[in-house]
Amino acid sequence: MLALGVARMTKPSPSLSVVRRDPAARAAVSAWRRLTTPDSHARAGPGAPTLVGVSGGADSTGLLLALAASKAPVHAVHVMHDLRPSAEVKTDRDAVVGLCERLGVPVTVVRVRPRRAGGNAESTARRLRYAAMARVARRLGLAYVATAHHAHDQVESVLMHLLRGAGPHGLAGAAAARPLAPGVTLIRPMLRVTPDDARRWCRLAGVTWREDATNADLTRTRAALRSGVLPGLLRLSPRVAERIADAAVVQHRVAGLLDRLAAQLKPDAGRWLRSTLREADPAVLGAFIRRLAARRDRAKHRQIDGLIRAIRSRGTDPKVFAVGGLRVRVTARDVMVVS
Repeated sequence: MLALGVARMTKPSPSLSVVRRDPAARAAVSAWRRLTTPDSHARAGPGAPTLVGVSGGADSTGLLLALAASKAPVHAVHVMHDLRPSAEVKTDRDAVVGLCERLGVPVTVVRVRPRRAGGNAESTARRLRYAAMARVARRLGLAYVATAHHAHDQVESVLMHLLRGAGPHGLAGAAAARPLAPGVTLIRPMLRVTPDDARRWCRLAGVTWREDATNADLTRTRAALRSGVLPGLLRLSPRVAERIADAAVVQHRVAGLLDRLAAQLKPDAGRWLRSTLREADPAVLGAFIRRLAARRDRAKHRQIDGLIRAIRSRGTDPKVFAVGGLRVRVTARDVMVVS
């Protein structure tokens, strides 16, 4: 881990006054203030000190510019990884460090090695990146980590979950805020602005950004949706991102309600009465099973659906179901996790 303070400026500082006046930038800053204000407060406060993830791309560069233009108390973090050529990774790092020096924003650089960890490289890199940012935030005593997920990212996330047959939890997309680590909350203040907005902020400030070649890899579902599906949706409805973002918020509330109802299904000595579960709505049962499986692994829809049918059926023969990383036994009277 390399912590950098504010070095001597070798280039002119970006022009931030015009960014500060941009309506979309002001919306992102307002969202950051709301997300870093305790729920008990009736109005958004001035905003809390925040760690901002900056890759060097247009989205995260734009977020840093918008927050810096508002004089937000921010500290940048750049995560290097081994999934791209070393020269590209170092150039990204140097671009982020140089921008932070010009802005007068302290920056920390960390390195993760998803290739060594094995498994799906993309998901492993994401997990390691979030873990690294959480460690930096805790070391610096910062309660919030901001990332540059934007409205089009939200559309892509919702569509990807829809293709997999997801329910409310998947169709809720990315939450505006979620726990990242003990004492650290991940926030996404750009969910209602677009990548075009972020690029405009960069141009207004006279700042260039880095392009990640993997974003053009159409073998990746997200990239294929971004290039082949999203443009068509935007032609049909220019406000589609805003509308899907609104729908995702509704689904997030529905998922939360289902989770609260599922939490009321209490076990008795590690068992649940099948008669009690049978009375629950299937949607609540689905949330209940998802909560159980979350302890081990993500459960697939067909696994959840099969267990719901078994619980609600009138069959009495004992059966064992694999759900995510769990084995759940259903008898004539009880439902229990057996491994």
